[in-house]
Amino acid sequence: MRRIYGISKIALRGVLQKPLRSFLTILTAAIGIASVVATVSIIDGANSVIDKSLMSLGPNIVVVQNKSGISRRILKSATAKVIIRNLPKMPALPGRKERKPKSPLDMNDVKRLKKLFSEEGVIVSPAMLKRLKASVGYEGREPGATIMGTDTNYLKMYESVPMAAGKSMTAEQVRRGDNVCVLDQAMAFKLFPLDVTVKDMVGRTLTLSAKDKELTFKIIGILKDPHVLRARAGKRIDVAAIARELHYTRLEFTNVYVPLKALNGPGPPEINSLFLASKSVEEVESLMTRVKGYMSKRGKRVRVWDQKTWILAARSTLDSFTSFGHFVWIMILAVSLIMIITITLVSVRERYYEIAIRITEGATRIKIILQLALESLYLSLVAGIIGVGLGHIVIAICERFLIRWDAVVSYKVLLLAFSLSVLIGVLTSIPSARHAASLNPVDVLRMH
Repeated sequence: MRRIYGISKIALRGVLQKPLRSFLTILTAAIGIASVVATVSIIDGANSVIDKSLMSLGPNIVVVQNKSGISRRILKSATAKVIIRNLPKMPALPGRKERKPKSPLDMNDVKRLKKLFSEEGVIVSPAMLKRLKASVGYEGREPGATIMGTDTNYLKMYESVPMAAGKSMTAEQVRRGDNVCVLDQAMAFKLFPLDVTVKDMVGRTLTLSAKDKELTFKIIGILKDPHVLRARAGKRIDVAAIARELHYTRLEFTNVYVPLKALNGPGPPEINSLFLASKSVEEVESLMTRVKGYMSKRGKRVRVWDQKTWILAARSTLDSFTSFGHFVWIMILAVSLIMIITITLVSVRERYYEIAIRITEGATRIKIILQLALESLYLSLVAGIIGVGLGHIVIAICERFLIRWDAVVSYKVLLLAFSLSVLIGVLTSIPSARHAASLNPVDVLRMH
């Protein structure tokens, strides 16, 4: 123990004798450790927030939508009808039955599906999705919006997304087809200037227009934005970059929700989508299989998909960015490691004379290596403490000016950073210490 204590005192004296070298080593290591603490904590915080955001988008929802309506629109054309009427009828192939044309969704499908899943707690909601211009009277603020004519069940599927102001549509308003609407918060921010609060938006009149047709609705509620990383100043997360299909823009949560009857007008309500929400995410595959079976049996020309697959695809994209973030702090740490090795090699080379004298006084190779390793250990311990503190300062600055979420600083991150500091300090000292301990003192003294 006395020998170790004596070597420790010599090592501490060696650290204090070279304050500039010690300071540079500590600073270099502290910057590397701070990068680990700050980067990992910020990435973990972002992952936590985005995971929560993605899970609020309805991973338990199965979507049924009519396939492309282009053919139906063509058939409604008077010119197309004349052309089709004059076409010669193709004879049926021998032994082949004539196929019945597939039909789109209708309200009877809603009734049947509600009855089919009545005992399983599955929520069924019909919808008509349209793309219209929206305006509340401010010049230059008339964005295109995804309009959803639906019922109260659709918003029930997103119960984890609260109202930012006002209230949701009631069953009575939907039944009567009242001209009321609920806006997604991101859409409200597109329609109103920055100085208008969400509370002041409630009660205003919204105008929806397409060509020469206009519909007016009273805004009764603002649905809080589930995309928590989206800024207000006109920016958005474009989750529909891969396609401009209505059902992808719907998941941007820049929608306007109105009663289905109010959007359709008089007559039987038309729908182009159905939404079914299972009780749990684990039941989605089973629900989708049964819905596909029903649609096939009924001869429906529809596409059936689940939002969980879309969410997992978005999550896999996020994992790529997470990996890149970890790559950044690893590179910063590698640069710090190279700089520390360089400083250590230079400092040990300057101390060859001192080490040669110690060897002539009887210091063994192990003692020389232990002394230099302890010097690096002292420096790395101090660097670890400073690096953790510096990392917290960087996190506070980022939270204040750069990011819109809280970083998650866990004890695992701190332990990782501190362990890396000690490991780097010890490992960088071993090569130079071994070389110094193997010196021939006669050659060193002769050179000096």
